[in-house]
Amino acid sequence: MTALIYAHAERCLDCRACEVACGREHGASNVTVVRVEDRFAAPLMCRHCDPAPCVAVCTAGALTAADGLV
Repeated sequence: MTALIYAHAERCLDCRACEVACGREHGASNVTVVRVEDRFAAPLMCRHCDPAPCVAVCTAGALTAADGLV
């Protein structure tokens, strides 16, 4: 089964708060923010937590959760 993460790259501020929140919740972060050619950043990888701490800390609204997917 492939896990998906829905991210709005145009909203991501590259603050990496999602990485920190995931790491605190699980002891090691399963979210990695990747910067693409200095144009945008996007979080990758996910455990689809419920509730998702990465979504809760994303002040830019770049991450969303719906129907069991983050």
